[in-house]
Amino acid sequence: MGAEMGSRPRGALALRSFREGDQVAIARLFNQYLSGFAGPRPMTPEAWRRQFRRRSWNGPSVDEDRDCVRVAERGGEVVGYAVTDYRPFEENTAAIVQELCVAGDRADEVAAALLEDAERRARQRGRQVLAVQLSPDDGLAERVAERLGFRSPGKDAGVFMAAVVDLARLLKELEQELSRRLAQSECAGWTGTLRLRSQGQTGWLRIRAGRVSAPRSPKAARADITAEVHPDALPLLVFGRCSVRWAYLQDMLSVEAADRGEALRLLDALFPRLPIYLPRAQWW
Repeated sequence: MGAEMGSRPRGALALRSFREGDQVAIARLFNQYLSGFAGPRPMTPEAWRRQFRRRSWNGPSVDEDRDCVRVAERGGEVVGYAVTDYRPFEENTAAIVQELCVAGDRADEVAAALLEDAERRARQRGRQVLAVQLSPDDGLAERVAERLGFRSPGKDAGVFMAAVVDLARLLKELEQELSRRLAQSECAGWTGTLRLRSQGQTGWLRIRAGRVSAPRSPKAARADITAEVHPDALPLLVFGRCSVRWAYLQDMLSVEAADRGEALRLLDALFPRLPIYLPRAQWW
């Protein structure tokens, strides 16, 4: 029996960068996927292409970098695309997926492939964090992002979901803020080395004379405190969306130290439940 009329083509999923002419299929997907919460006017191919011809404060120029728009094809048909800004907020440490539109009865698979592709490229470009900019109504993207380890800063916000791509690089970027937090805490005089681990990632913090530094490879791979953080809790903890106490009580944080109480107090001083301020951006 032949295939049903109008069914999606089968076959392997292929990802590639933007080519001129893709805007026709992209505009179709945009209107189909975002119907109901994207606004009253349908997107035209010309309008979509014009939108990404010049780089804005929070958006890539596809003329500068075709990889900023990645297209998913199956059986020669475009079934999804993602727009990722790898240099947002004046060269900040994050990459942001700004658009993610997919179609077909295997839409979850397409969305997951595009997000994993964006994460790989973010890592290659030295980004520490990949964030997905979502509409609160976009249940499919939220579901797929959560499955891949992204975490929302809060259901009340519904704007960003973040995953820590490179823990060591992110801690390096946060040295100044962590030093400020330590200086204002009861642990200001603590001296030693803290190791953070989470699902294959390791970051080091060395504290001397009230200053926090994040060496890539410490001379002595011995830690006074080792904290193992569940990958689900890592972005929440680092970006100030959960407390150390909450993570510990939920068995999402374990600590090895001579004095576990002191270790938890130090972690709470460095990562309180407050928004983290990156040197060139503000995350809420």
